Amino acid sequence: MKDTLQYDKEIADFKTAIDIAPDNAEAYYNLGIVYAKQGKSDLAVESYQAAININPDYAQTHYNLGNAYGRQDKLDLAMASFKKALRINPRYAKAHRNLGVTYAKQGKSDLAIESFKKAIRINPDLDSPEWRRRINSLQNKGRI
Repeated sequence: MKDTLQYDKEIADFKTAIDIAPDNAEAYYNLGIVYAKQGKSDLAVESYQAAININPDYAQTHYNLGNAYGRQDKLDLAMASFKKALRINPRYAKAHRNLGVTYAKQGKSDLAIESFKKAIRINPDLDSPEWRRRINSLQNKGRI
C-alpha cells in the first residue's frame, strides 16, 4: 500500500500536468484515481467530472465516477454514470456488474440479476462463487 507521501507526490504531479495543459483529461482522470484510493470521494468526483467535461467518451471515467458516487451512497448518480459507461462501451463487464450492485442496493432484484448475468456473459472471469451466491440470493430472497 502506498504511503501518504507517495499519494501527495502523485497529486502534485497531476496538478502540475493540469496547470501545464488544462485540457488534459487523462491528468484529471488519474488525479481522481489517487483521490479515490485515499478515500476522498468528493475530490475524486470533481476530478472525474473535469475529465468528462474534456473527454465525455471515455467509459472508464464514467465507471470510476459511478464507483465514487456509490461510495457516497448517491445511488441514482452512480447508476447514471454506469449507464453512461455502458452507452459508450456496451461490453464493459465491470460496469454491468456494478450497475447490478447499485440495482440490488435499491431493491431492484430483477434488474440486478440481469446486470450480473450480462457481466458474466461478457467476461466469464467475473463468474465466481461469490457472484453466484449473490445472484442466487437475489433470485431466492430478492436481496443480496
